[in-house]
Amino acid sequence: MQLKGSQIQKAAVLYLILWTISPPLGVDMIFRYLALGCVGIWALIAIGRGYFSHGIEKDQFYAIVFAAAVVIIAFMERGTLNGILQQIHIYMLVISFILFSFYKNGYWQELNGIVPIVLIVLAFFNYTTATALQSDPGIARSIVRADEETYQYMRQGIGGYGLIYPQVCVSPAVWVWLKSSFRNNRVCFVVGCIWAFTFVYYLLNAGYAIAVFAAAAGAIMLLVYRRKSVWGAILIAIGLFLAVMASLIYWDAFRELLLDIFDGTKVATKINDLMLTSETGVAEASIQDRIKAYSYSIEAILKYPFIGGLWMASGGGHSAILDTIAKYGVLGGYMYIRLVFAVPNAYKADYRNPKICRICNASIVPIFVIAMLNSMPYDMMCMILLVLPLLYEDIIKWEKLK
Repeated sequence: MQLKGSQIQKAAVLYLILWTISPPLGVDMIFRYLALGCVGIWALIAIGRGYFSHGIEKDQFYAIVFAAAVVIIAFMERGTLNGILQQIHIYMLVISFILFSFYKNGYWQELNGIVPIVLIVLAFFNYTTATALQSDPGIARSIVRADEETYQYMRQGIGGYGLIYPQVCVSPAVWVWLKSSFRNNRVCFVVGCIWAFTFVYYLLNAGYAIAVFAAAAGAIMLLVYRRKSVWGAILIAIGLFLAVMASLIYWDAFRELLLDIFDGTKVATKINDLMLTSETGVAEASIQDRIKAYSYSIEAILKYPFIGGLWMASGGGHSAILDTIAKYGVLGGYMYIRLVFAVPNAYKADYRNPKICRICNASIVPIFVIAMLNSMPYDMMCMILLVLPLLYEDIIKWEKLK
């Protein structure tokens, strides 16, 4: 049987996604070379199919220029190939955006079947990581360094924040996908249920407070927010964050209720850390590090507001949005934000259906929370620019939305 170009492209896209979400594939360089090869093969087939015959779209051109500027700045800053490769999250963002731009022109059906595969793979690594956390609760936070000890964990299928945060970003869409699949595709429903169990199990045991809040905020927005404006959803999420923090500190009954609910999980540990910080006035180490990192980013933005610090200064490394603005200025920050939120914004513009609007707004909230309060590694880019629209497409097809 002869493979079609579209099938080869589908295999390339699938590998690219699996490479970003599978801990063992993030270790050895051979897997990165394979990912690069998949990008090259996909591009060659796209050229053969005439995708670029009429030139490239304006947004694609700006994205490529942004990536080229990042390469130049990284070389001027470091002067080495490794220095350039450190910005891999930007390159993956641009590559994923170009793939999204291609498939949104009526080609999403060529990627049918990818979502269940991705969810099964994620469920497997969620389970292996959560199980490992039972014996060593500190593992998830240890997998942030590039050393042999970290690689030993990753080869065993144990992931860190690069495993949980991409799932948090797409979780509102997955909840709707799961509900819709119950009536339309029972196989997908079973797969979604397996993923949901392992996702919640891992989320509550990993100890990532931002991930817990972002996932909860996205779910709440999905249930209660009905307006079209995304700014209202973001403001509610900020208000919810402040309200939860205040309630944990000053409302004893609320705090004790949460401690009982999350007893034995890392969430309870984080609540106790917060209380210790409020009582002693001394922030726990990770909180101190974050405050300093945000301060460095804001200082760099104020010092170089328009052109950014470029090779002269950069952010603190704990806020994707603030760090990007600090390093690449207002224009670079705008381009980054535009790419990160491209999928929900595109679907809100293309579909006037209230349900699609609600799902898109709910998706924007966890992405915004994570992008503001945490870094966004390359692991996240395929999820928010390729898996997220595939979830939308299934929902639109099953629900017959227009």
